[in-house]
Amino acid sequence: MAGGPLDGLASALDRVAPEFIRQRFAAKFAVAFLAVLLVIAGAGAFTFQATSTAVERQTTGQLAETSQLEGDSIGSWVEQQRTHTRSISQGEPLRSDRRAAAYILLQDQLLPDDVVSMHLVNDTRGEVVASTELPLEGRSLSELDAPWTSAEVPEGPGNNTQVWSSSRSYRSPVLNDEPVMAFASSVPKRDGSHLVVVTRIQSQVDRLSNANSTKETTILNTNDETVLNIDREFDADTHSGSLAAIRDANGTAAPVTTVSDGRVYAFAPVPTTNWVTVTSLDTAQAFSVRDTVGQTVGLLVLLALVSLSAVGLVLGKRTVDPLKQLRDRAERIEGGDFDVDLATNRADEIGRLYGTFDEMRISLQNRIREAEDAVEEAKTARTEAEELRTEAEDARAEAEEASQRLQERAAEYSAVMQEIADGDLTKRLDEDAEETAMREVAVEFNAMLDGLEATVSEVAAFADEVADATIEVATGAEEIETTSQTVSDRIQEIADGAIRQHDDLEEAAAEMDELSASIEEVAASSTTVAETAREAVDRGETGREAAESAIGDMAEIESRSADAVDQILDLQERMDDIGEIVDFITDIAEQTNMLALNANIEAARADKDGEGFAVVADEVKSLAEETKEAAAEIEAEIAAVQTETDETVTDIRATSDHIDTGVETVREAADAIEDTVDAIENANDGIQEIADATEDQADATQSVVHRVDGVSDISQNVTEDAEQVSAAAEEQSASVAEIAQSADELRDRADSLAATVDQFDTSGEGDTHSDTAGVGGQRTARSAPDGTGD
Repeated sequence: MAGGPLDGLASALDRVAPEFIRQRFAAKFAVAFLAVLLVIAGAGAFTFQATSTAVERQTTGQLAETSQLEGDSIGSWVEQQRTHTRSISQGEPLRSDRRAAAYILLQDQLLPDDVVSMHLVNDTRGEVVASTELPLEGRSLSELDAPWTSAEVPEGPGNNTQVWSSSRSYRSPVLNDEPVMAFASSVPKRDGSHLVVVTRIQSQVDRLSNANSTKETTILNTNDETVLNIDREFDADTHSGSLAAIRDANGTAAPVTTVSDGRVYAFAPVPTTNWVTVTSLDTAQAFSVRDTVGQTVGLLVLLALVSLSAVGLVLGKRTVDPLKQLRDRAERIEGGDFDVDLATNRADEIGRLYGTFDEMRISLQNRIREAEDAVEEAKTARTEAEELRTEAEDARAEAEEASQRLQERAAEYSAVMQEIADGDLTKRLDEDAEETAMREVAVEFNAMLDGLEATVSEVAAFADEVADATIEVATGAEEIETTSQTVSDRIQEIADGAIRQHDDLEEAAAEMDELSASIEEVAASSTTVAETAREAVDRGETGREAAESAIGDMAEIESRSADAVDQILDLQERMDDIGEIVDFITDIAEQTNMLALNANIEAARADKDGEGFAVVADEVKSLAEETKEAAAEIEAEIAAVQTETDETVTDIRATSDHIDTGVETVREAADAIEDTVDAIENANDGIQEIADATEDQADATQSVVHRVDGVSDISQNVTEDAEQVSAAAEEQSASVAEIAQSADELRDRADSLAATVDQFDTSGEGDTHSDTAGVGGQRTARSAPDGTGD
C-alpha cells in the first residue's frame, strides 16, 4: 500500500507527459533527474538567501549596538567634563583675582591628567585674569587663538546644560598641537567672568581607533564637522537622510544602519549633546561570515549536484544502456540472429531479464537446430530408405510448428500487454506455454499484475468508503443545522421578553432619579453654606499664618539690624586703627621735615659744596609736607566717616525699636484672627451636621435608584447574553452548513477518485474470469495478495 500514491502520481504524470517521454525510459529518467537537480538547486539558493539575510541582520545589529555604546561613552565623557567644569567654577575663591590663581592651580593638581589647563576669563575687561599657564595671565583675549576666547557662556546658576563646550576639538600650541577640547562655566556672583577647562581627547581618539580592524568611528557636530579627529573628512551629503533621522528625534532615536560605498554605516545619538556617532565597517569584514556561510552552502549544493549527477550517470548507464542493448538484441533475435550474446554478470532485475531472454533464445535456437539436424538427417537417409523421408518431413514440420508457436505466443503476449496498458488489469499472460522461457516470463509478469490489481481494488474500495462517510456527515450536518435554527428562534423570543422588562425598569429608574435630584438640591445648598464657612476658616488660617510669618520676618530683620550694628561698630574700630596709622604717618612726616631742616643747616655750613645736598633736603622737605597734608586729609575723611557711622548706628537702633513695636502689634492681630477662626469653625460644625443629614437622605434615595438600575442592568445583560447565544447558534448553523458543503466537496472528490480508478478493469468489479492469452483461451483470475480472491 505504500507505493499506491506514488503509482498514482506516476500515472498522472504519464498522462500529461508528451508522447516521446512516455515511450522512452531514458527520457523519463532524464526528466526526473533534472527535476531533482532543480529542487536541490532551489533549496540551496533559498538556504543561501535566508542565511545571508540572517547574518546581515545580525551584523548590522551588532554594528548599531557598537555605535550606540561608543556614543554613550563619548556622552558620558562630555558630561563628566561638564560636571568638573561647573563644580570648579562654583568655587568662592574665583570671585577674587588675588585668590583665583592659587585656587585653579590647586584644582589642576586634583583633577585627572587629561585636564591640560584652566583659565579664569573676564569678558568685561577682555583678558585672562588667572591661568595655570602663567604666560597667559593678563593677556588680552584678542591676542589668543583658541575657541574659548570668543565663547558665549550662559550666566547664572544651573546644571550641566549651562556649561559651554567647543563645537569640535582644536590643536593646542601648549601640547605641541595635540588635539584638545574646551569647556567653560560662568562664575557665580561675578558678572562677566567664567572659568575655562581645557582637556585632552587623545585617549578618546585612541579608544575609538583600532589598527587591526577596518572599523572607523566618527563623531559629527551639527555642522557635519568631525569633533574628535579634526583631520578626518566625512561625506555628510551621502548620509543626510540617516543624520536627519537621528537629529530630529532629539536624542531618543534608535540607531540607523545603511550600506553604501562598500561599507556598512551605523548612526547613533550622543547623549546630552547634539552630536551623532557614525561607526562604519568594510563590507568585506562585516559580511565575512555571510560570505563564508554562502561559500559553504554553495559548495555543499555543488557537491550534492555533482554527487547526484554522478549517481544519475551511473544509474543511467547501468539501467538505460542495458535496456537499450536488450532491445537491440531482442530485435536481432526477432530477425533470426540467434547468435546474440545475452550473457551478463548482474544479479538484479535487469540481470534476471537478460537471463530470461537468453533462455528463450537458447530454446528457440535448440528447436531450430533440431529442425535443421532433422532436415540434414532426412537428406542423408533419403538415399538409404524412402520410409525415412516421411519422418524427416514430419520432423521438419514439427520444427516449423514450434517456430510458429513461438511467434504466435509472442504476438499473443504483445496483444495482452497492450490491453493491460489500456487499463484492463484482469488480463493475464498464459503460463501454460510449452517453452520454459516463455512460461517464466508469463509467471513473473502475472505476479506483477496481481499486486497492481490489488492496489487499484483497494483504492476503489477506499473511495467508496469515503463517499459513504461523506453522505452520512452531510446528513448529520443538515440535522444539526435544523436543530441550531430552532434553538436560535427560541433564544430570540427570550431576548425580546428581556428587552421589554429592561424598558419597564428604565422608566422606574427615571422616576427615582427625579426624587433623588430634589433631595440632592437641598443637600447641595447645605453643602454650599458649609463650603463658604470652611473657606472663611481657611482664610482665617491663612491670615494667622501670614501674621506669624510677618512676625518671623520682623524678627529676622531685627537680627540682621543687630548684625549690621555690630559690623558698623567693627568698622568704627578699624577706622580708629586707621586713625592711629595716620597719626603715625604724620609723626614720620614731621620727623622727616625736621631732618630736612637739619640738612639745610648742614648745607649752609658747607657753603658751595653743599648746594646739591641742599636741593635734596628741599625735596625731602617738600615730600614731608605733602605727606603731612595727605595724612591730614585722610584724618578729616575718617572723622567724617565716623560721624556718619554714629548716625547710622543711631538710626538702625531706632528702627529696631519700631520693629519691636510692630511685632507686638502683629502678634495682637494674629490672636484676634485666631479667635475669629474659632467662632467660624463652631458655626461651620452646625452647618455641616445639617448637610450630612440631607446627604444621608439623598444617599438612601440614590441607593434605591442604584438597585433599580442594577435590576435593569441584569435585564440588559440577560438580553445581551440571549442575543449572543442566538448569534452563536446562527454561527453554529453557518459552521454546520460549511461542514455539509465540505462533506459534499469531499464526496465529489471521492467520486472523482472512484471514476479515475474505474478506468482500470479489475477482478474485484464483479467479473469472475479474465481473458488470458495463450492456447487455453480463458482461465480463472488470480487471487489478490491478501488471499480474498475476486
